[in-house]
Amino acid sequence: CRDEARRHPDRAAEPVLIGINWLVYVWAVNANFIVETSLGYFINPLLSVLMGVIFLKERLRSAQWIPVVLAAVGVTYLTFIYGRLPYIALTLAFSFGLYGLVKKLSPLGSLYGLTIETAILFVPALIYLIAMEANSTAAFLHTGISYDLLMIGAGVVTTIPLLMFASA
Repeated sequence: CRDEARRHPDRAAEPVLIGINWLVYVWAVNANFIVETSLGYFINPLLSVLMGVIFLKERLRSAQWIPVVLAAVGVTYLTFIYGRLPYIALTLAFSFGLYGLVKKLSPLGSLYGLTIETAILFVPALIYLIAMEANSTAAFLHTGISYDLLMIGAGVVTTIPLLMFASA
């Protein structure tokens, strides 16, 4: 994996993008921006289609444009009734959309790619956990075995779909 990372230095974009996405999502949910986080994941597929058409030169048939336009109208309506520019939603949509685009262009397989991304994100995550422990605000190993198991399970629940996404 280390040799692959050296041959493809642009691979740093993937962990940065997915790190931004996860960080914003976790913060937003904990700060009760549930509607805006959901809106971000409604915007994301539209953005992915748009990036595929623009950057990958994919072509949609006429019939395929109908659901895209209907979804765009729905997202526009939800954004309008939200009442303000959904910065969180746009950050989530663009970070995950760009992650998908970079992943699509990546020469590595899904397992190796995710391994490198995780290795790069491990250090900042460890620093964050150490800081939380030092501030006595850490939850892991402090809130009971059931919560600890849920936190561990959240990693598995996140990893499996991400591997499937990268494989697709």
